[in-house]
Amino acid sequence: MRCKPIRYITGESVRKLIGLEEVCEGCGNCANMAKRCVEYGPLRFQVLKGIKKPIHYRKLHISDKLLAIVANHCTLNSTTKEECFKKLNNIIRRSISCDTLVLWICETRAYYINGVRRNAHFPMPREVLNVMIKKWKAKTIRMNMISCTSEKICRENWIDRGYFTKIKLDDPYWKTGQSGDSKLQHVSVKVSDSYDCAGGLMYSNRKTVYEKSFENYIANLRRLFQMNKLSIDFGHWKHKYSGSLEEFMKNILRVIQLEKQRKLEVNIQFFTEICSFKVGNSEELTEIPSEYSLLSDRVECIRMFVPFEIVESGPERLNMIKWVGRRFQVKDMDNHFTLNLNIYVKETELRKLDNGLMQTHPNSLIGVFLQLAT
Repeated sequence: MRCKPIRYITGESVRKLIGLEEVCEGCGNCANMAKRCVEYGPLRFQVLKGIKKPIHYRKLHISDKLLAIVANHCTLNSTTKEECFKKLNNIIRRSISCDTLVLWICETRAYYINGVRRNAHFPMPREVLNVMIKKWKAKTIRMNMISCTSEKICRENWIDRGYFTKIKLDDPYWKTGQSGDSKLQHVSVKVSDSYDCAGGLMYSNRKTVYEKSFENYIANLRRLFQMNKLSIDFGHWKHKYSGSLEEFMKNILRVIQLEKQRKLEVNIQFFTEICSFKVGNSEELTEIPSEYSLLSDRVECIRMFVPFEIVESGPERLNMIKWVGRRFQVKDMDNHFTLNLNIYVKETELRKLDNGLMQTHPNSLIGVFLQLAT
């Protein structure tokens, strides 16, 4: 079967091919494209099996579904763990290599336990991921957290066999064993398509049980990858942030330090609205939490903005907006821990505020942001 979306594209011209997983399981056209791209994915099982000659990707995207399919393939007809892992080493070849391995992780899936349907974050086979990272020589990892996908129901036979270690990113961190041989320099996290994971990191009072469980997310990542540097981008629309900035700043520091972190640098970009400078629905202005220091840096960027209220219907066009912000820092010299938090607001909204607030509330968050508009 040929994949219609790329039937008329010549393979020589395509350098990046992302996101056909909804329409293709890995046809001949897609397989040929995969051999010519510098960025490709999510990698399908059929394409994985067909790559035998050496190929290097700048970015290779994989999904948690691929991890499960590989695990199911290895457990099929295997009678021992050794036999299963031999199949794993045969299917994950060194012919593939990549600079960055991008993981597409679904936050919530439906599955059945003893005939009862449950909706929750589903386990992944740890050894499959470890072998991919090691054999493909990935230097960095990027986590794309996705609230839901079209592949909603899981039928994972590998769990019943017990050959692979189950990992869940929303488990209490003490359930995740420390990685012994997989240590990466940098892991980045994208939550633009996340709901539960983003909520668990942002809110101290989570709305759902799933959001609450994802407060262990960062500690679990550290145990999985032993990275020295972590980056998180909160530039998304799924959460129209209703809390105060002060609440967010305190909560993100709390969840990072659920397990005391040493030798770790965390860099966060958080895009917010002017309303978050107030405490709830009151006129009280939020202040800088005592744990943070305000740095002199002015930070700014240009990025796309999708208003929350038009997401469902879709905008007529997407506007590129200038965002300006300040950098806040938490530093623990004894544990070699640094948190750099960049908070951005739209420059146009900032210019509409009363500059008198800068004099009357110099220690408030809004006061330090108004300095950017003068």
